[in-house]
Amino acid sequence: MSSIAVDTRRPISYNNPMEIKTTFIDKTYPRYLRELLVDDVMVSRVTVVDLPMRVGSSIIRLGGIAGVETPLRENRMKGYSAALLNDTMNYMIREGYDASALFGIGDFYHRFGYVVYMAEPHNTRFVLQARHLPVAETPYTAREAAREDMRAITELYNDLTYCRTASIYRNPDRFEGFSKGSEWFTPVKAYVLELDGVFAGYFCVDDKPYRARLTEIGVTTAECYPAIINFLAELAKREQAETVALYLAPDDPFVYHMRRYGMAADIKYFNDGGSMMRIINKDSFLAKIGAGNPDLGDDDIIRAVTGFEPMAGFPPQVAYMNVNDMF
Repeated sequence: MSSIAVDTRRPISYNNPMEIKTTFIDKTYPRYLRELLVDDVMVSRVTVVDLPMRVGSSIIRLGGIAGVETPLRENRMKGYSAALLNDTMNYMIREGYDASALFGIGDFYHRFGYVVYMAEPHNTRFVLQARHLPVAETPYTAREAAREDMRAITELYNDLTYCRTASIYRNPDRFEGFSKGSEWFTPVKAYVLELDGVFAGYFCVDDKPYRARLTEIGVTTAECYPAIINFLAELAKREQAETVALYLAPDDPFVYHMRRYGMAADIKYFNDGGSMMRIINKDSFLAKIGAGNPDLGDDDIIRAVTGFEPMAGFPPQVAYMNVNDMF
């Protein structure tokens, strides 16, 4: 990982000793660390993650807001974080972002124009009793994924999420693997499905004791399902987990398939906080998604294009971001 300072010492306003430093961090998705300095000391920071996000079949440039923090208690409640976020909105306008999104606390980010636009991925799960899962004969086998499998995995993922609003496009040349499971700091393992040594799909599960959680799946055919079910049943037995949880989009074909075994659905939409989004540049946003009616308010457009609230002229769809892509 390398980093270079691309912008330093930009005053927030006149007659104000506060300054901002922006540092570029070269990762799978470029990141821009923005730090608010007072007397050359960092008091607050935020990271803008440069993400290609799908809205329908179109791709917009999304500024993902992450790592909002005022580390020291004595610097809190002084407006530092708000000042930095306000400046970051202007920064994203200057840098050509179409929209911005975050996963945040309640009663704060609405002040900066963010509205809830989809169910919280970490709180969208479908739970089955492990004892109800059948074990079936199948010609498909599962093995742990290797680095050389990532291109095939990424290309299949991009094909399957081609029209999935809120999904993140993954660059096959840069995607290096999966970073987290069903929770922010939960390790994850990826597995490849094969038929006679030929790639047929993949899936991811939490790598943590006493749980059986599936966090991503991509298959070339539904004939792969029995192999995945067998794996989950064995995982639950090995980890002494009474339940198996699927952290997938509500309309994922595998979720529909698994309903026959009995399932409890848990989908959480926050009133404020959680998965939030705002438009940064309405003209470029509408141009890229090919949508009309520029007279709609920003909130209306977001809720319409993500399917949060059905609206004439916008196709109904389920917006969902895989937990691995949360930032």
